[in-house]
Amino acid sequence: ALAKPHKILIMDEPTAHIDEQTENKILENILSSDENTIMVTHRERVKEKFDAVNVELSPAEMQEIEETLSHMDIVGMG
Repeated sequence: ALAKPHKILIMDEPTAHIDEQTENKILENILSSDENTIMVTHRERVKEKFDAVNVELSPAEMQEIEETLSHMDIVGMG
């Protein structure tokens, strides 16, 4: 996922189930890029490294996001 540039990089728990040293290397790579990154994490030490906004979405809001992302793929923006 990090081998080529993206407009937005979306990651769900990318550092789950790995040791802290490997986690730090992954985070260094993410933070050194100029890409917009949306990351889901429950680890406080990971959240502290990013500009964080905690959002709880309703099922309807999640559906709207999924539809928007699907539309972006269809029109070649994804």
